[in-house]
Amino acid sequence: MADQSDTGQLRVTIGAAPRAQANFDVKHQMTLKANSANWSEKFYVSKARTTRAGSGVAVNITAASAGGTKATVHFPRGHILSSSAADGTVGYTTSIASKKINPKAKTTYAYTFTKPGYSPGSVTYNSAVYRCDNYYGSTKASRAGCAVPDVPTGVSMAGLAHIDEGIRKLRANGGHYGDPNGGKPLHWMINKKQEDATPST
Repeated sequence: MADQSDTGQLRVTIGAAPRAQANFDVKHQMTLKANSANWSEKFYVSKARTTRAGSGVAVNITAASAGGTKATVHFPRGHILSSSAADGTVGYTTSIASKKINPKAKTTYAYTFTKPGYSPGSVTYNSAVYRCDNYYGSTKASRAGCAVPDVPTGVSMAGLAHIDEGIRKLRANGGHYGDPNGGKPLHWMINKKQEDATPST
C-alpha cells in the first residue's frame, strides 16, 4: 500500500502487521516559459527511511499530461529507495494550433513500487494546473507560451528605476499591471503589424 501526506512525503507500507514502511520526500520544481510552449521540470526523491522489510523497495515513476501537452519522465528505472537519493526530470512538449488556447491541464505523477515476494503498490498525485496558448496566431515561436492561470500575477519595483514611476501612475489610474489582486495577467500584443515590427525579448 502507498499513500501521500500533505507535506510532499510518500509512505509505502509493506505487508500486514508488524507493518514495514519506506518513507521518502519528493520535491518538484516546474518552470514554465513565457516564450515557449515546451518546458522542463526537475524533481528530487530523497533516500527512504525504512523499517523492517521496507528496505529494498524499487520505484518506477511516470507522468502524464493533457490539453495538448505531452510529459516524458527521465528517472532511473527500478531505483531502490533505500539505497540513495535520486534526481529526475520531466520534459514537456506542447502541440498548439494558431489562434488557439489549449484546455487547462495538469501533470499526473504515478509511482509504482515493487519488491520480490510482495504485491506491487502504487500512488498518484497532481501538479498545479497550467495552460498554454497561441491566441493571437503569431508566426513567431517566441509568442506562444504557458502559464499557471489560477495564480495571481505580481511584479517587484526593485531595480526598475526607469519604469517604476510609470507603473505606479498606471495603477493609480485603475491599471492592474503587476497587481497581485488585479485580475487577468498580462497578455500578448494584439496588433500583428506592430508585433512583427517589435523584436522578441
